[in-house]
Amino acid sequence: MVLKQRLNQTILILLINVLGLQAFASESAGFSQKLDKIIKKDLLLQDFKIVPLTISDEQFKKAGVNLKSDQIFKLTAEDFDGFYIIEKAMGRFHDFTYVVFFEKGLEVLLVRVLVYEEEHGVEITQKKWLQQFIGKTPTDHLIFKKNIDAISGATISGTSITESIDRLLRYVSILREHLII
Repeated sequence: MVLKQRLNQTILILLINVLGLQAFASESAGFSQKLDKIIKKDLLLQDFKIVPLTISDEQFKKAGVNLKSDQIFKLTAEDFDGFYIIEKAMGRFHDFTYVVFFEKGLEVLLVRVLVYEEEHGVEITQKKWLQQFIGKTPTDHLIFKKNIDAISGATISGTSITESIDRLLRYVSILREHLII
């Protein structure tokens, strides 16, 4: 009887792991398609190359950087050299995923929300509101309702993404100083 219970538990654990991996692969594929569309439509790059940057936990730790995501990619095209970071921030109840595109000099080129699953705060996904992050650099200190406009219905998410991008700007500067990006 005990053997049968352990076998059932093992099968259940394996099933959960397999389903989790499939969900992750599906989400990654969804990001890939979304990112390709954003790069072509919003950044106007057609023949581009994306290379994942592998940064070890030790490099992050040495630089004193604590990202929720380690998804950093180099983005190059004929007349373009930059990178982007996929990061997470906390909404009212759940994390949401966004991407920030940077040019080589660490200036923000574009911000887009990739996944937002809550009913409240969805206003932060609007391109017009996200435009105010364009041109920001690590020397800027972003503060919601001060130099980043508030948006009705999205106080928590607006504050969260503003603080997250502000932190990201400081982190990319530190990563650059340590010759990681």
